Amino acid sequence: MQTTLKIKLSLFMFLQYFIWGSWYVSMATYLSKTLNFEGGQIGLAYGAFAIGAMISPFFVGLIADRYFASEKLLAFLGMVGGLLLFALPRLTTFTAFYPVLILYCASYVPTLALGNSLSLHHLADAKRDFPIVKTLSAVGWIAGGVTLSLLLKGEKSAVQFYLAGAVSVGLGLYSLTLPHTPPRKTGQNVSLAEILGLDALALLKKPSFAIFITCMFLICIPLSFYFVNMNMYVTELGWSYTAAKMSLAQVSDVIFLILLPLMLKRFIAGQLYVDDESNERIRGAAQGFIAFILWGVGNFVGSTLAGKSQAYHTLKIPMGPIAHDWHDIWIYPAWGAVAVLALFLIFFREPAKKTVAPVIAGRKEEGLELP
Repeated sequence: MQTTLKIKLSLFMFLQYFIWGSWYVSMATYLSKTLNFEGGQIGLAYGAFAIGAMISPFFVGLIADRYFASEKLLAFLGMVGGLLLFALPRLTTFTAFYPVLILYCASYVPTLALGNSLSLHHLADAKRDFPIVKTLSAVGWIAGGVTLSLLLKGEKSAVQFYLAGAVSVGLGLYSLTLPHTPPRKTGQNVSLAEILGLDALALLKKPSFAIFITCMFLICIPLSFYFVNMNMYVTELGWSYTAAKMSLAQVSDVIFLILLPLMLKRFIAGQLYVDDESNERIRGAAQGFIAFILWGVGNFVGSTLAGKSQAYHTLKIPMGPIAHDWHDIWIYPAWGAVAVLALFLIFFREPAKKTVAPVIAGRKEEGLELP
């Protein structure tokens, strides 16, 4: 039964990230080259995912954990998300496109936490099996970009949303085949502080944790520059099959996830570090707080700055296909990443090693994902 379960969960991860990889990388090129959106508008469009991440804790905490089985909610969100993606190609002005994109992201982001939580709940040996199951997420991201580029050549067209929408509906239907996972907090009162993870603010009293969260927040800014600007950059350079080539960066994720079980005894990743620093009472709050700060606030700030930088460095007279001063766009986030690395190396002090087994056990209840 565990073998069948792992195959089902792996396919779920594949489809879930296929959706994300088939539009997120290439959307900026479509918005700029086809719809002629300005740089600031493109940055806000990428910030829609951040808004979805900020909404997600409310949704999961108030609804998913209390009223609905995870597999049924995943089915609903997948099909609603597909319909919203089908609507996006019809919207060609920013005022129409942006709010629908926010609605879509608000329906997609909760599936990340729900999918992880469901998987960790049912896997008998999460320490060994979850990294392998999760490997298919990176493979799905690659497949989404490759399909868009090689088969559909859709980086500049709305076909990316039709592709993502079709797979999203498929994901919704497929979710009904996942094992039944009833709500965990039926009948319990959940406070706003618990949903936002405010109980975890006490962890900021630890200098190492404060440095960790500060650096993770700051590194979201250059990361956002990559997602907002990279596809448009290589398109202006004359690259073909840009989404497919960019998706190959996920190969590193595949390798890392495969090796993760071997490195757990001497390696501290973001999620595991947060779990290790938290006690049982605030572990869920800590993961929710970190996800809110990084994927929500950090992503929004980074995407907004990336869009404004793109607009500011737009050439008044394009040099052939080159419409932006890419040197100045990339140099600031590059130095910013170096500064974050220096800050981390100078001030972060790794805490004493703790037993890994309780850390992994804690993941069964959370299912949240960090960079």
